[in-house]
Amino acid sequence: MRIAIDATSICTPDGARGAGIGHYTYEAVRALLEASSRHTYLVFVPSSFRRDDEAVLLRGVRWAKVIRLPVLRVPGLARHVWLPLLARLRRCELLWAPAGELPLAWKGRSVITVHDVAVFTHPEWFRDEDRGNLSRRWIFPRSVEKATTIVTVSAFTQSELERVFPAAIGKTLVIHEGVALSQDVSTPTPEQRERWGLSEDTVLILGTIEPRKNLERALLAFDNYLQMHTDRAAVTRCILAGGKGWKSDGVFAEIERVNAAWRTEVPNGVVKWIGYVSEEEKWAVLAQASVLLYPSLEEGFGLPALEAMACGTTVIASDRGSLPEVTGDAAMQVNPEDVDVISLALSQALLMSDALKELRQAGLKQAAKFTWRKTAEGLLRVFEG
Repeated sequence: MRIAIDATSICTPDGARGAGIGHYTYEAVRALLEASSRHTYLVFVPSSFRRDDEAVLLRGVRWAKVIRLPVLRVPGLARHVWLPLLARLRRCELLWAPAGELPLAWKGRSVITVHDVAVFTHPEWFRDEDRGNLSRRWIFPRSVEKATTIVTVSAFTQSELERVFPAAIGKTLVIHEGVALSQDVSTPTPEQRERWGLSEDTVLILGTIEPRKNLERALLAFDNYLQMHTDRAAVTRCILAGGKGWKSDGVFAEIERVNAAWRTEVPNGVVKWIGYVSEEEKWAVLAQASVLLYPSLEEGFGLPALEAMACGTTVIASDRGSLPEVTGDAAMQVNPEDVDVISLALSQALLMSDALKELRQAGLKQAAKFTWRKTAEGLLRVFEG
């Protein structure tokens, strides 16, 4: 079978490896190409996709070809018209869209992966242009209706999708994301340790800074922890790693407030935003953290929690959305709206680390259940079904 993959979400506009859906697209496509030589794959990518990432994607693979889409004057024309035309000319029998939206001109058999529907269920978390754009108003609903099969990354997302879009009922199934367990974790350099602010006790918050991540409450809980254990302020830091998203002014104001409160004891600040981190840097900071704090109000999957577990790092995670499904009994689950409960969990994680050894061991086992190989095998069953 000749399979077209709409991998236009595989990188950021400047060609860098993306987070979220971009990360899923890259890892799932790579695992899929490695898993099966029974089919021919045409992987459509943006012209900005970096050559070194392409080389890794195609390493040892002779049954796939990367096709770079041109940059056209009309936005979306290359993806919605040019991509389907090329796929049809090359006799592709199936198109898979990892980002959840089908190119408008595609008419054949199709599979989409849906990551979440939060923009429909909680529009207040998003920018006006995100919740009211053409994609959300028309392209995504049309894709749900037209897709032959819909893959969701969690049972929670499946339930939410079918509740909001009844057209999805009867053609959805769950295929979880994976964790790159074989990832080589490097030790941070002295320069990185200083730049990131790593300390004896490091609370890591990983992800794009945007409302559903619940970061203002997370920072308030961290401040409360320090107020309860003032003797630990000199050796405890909170690091926010992730790009600046939308509606984030309140988070940065809270960072300033917390740092101002502790300026006498810690002139350089107890909280530090280090911005976007590369894939290699992400694994290094995850492995060095004392605890990953992940009190999101809702996630479609919640990969950072599993990645922290794969590093043997303690995880404090929300009891909302997909996170209980993904973390199982291997995380400290908290009500993300209860600051006191989050503060108590931080106290347990940082002050009773030895007592949580079994929890970290359970985290390693939980993370091992989720591999990109399993993701690829699940996708293949769908494609061949």
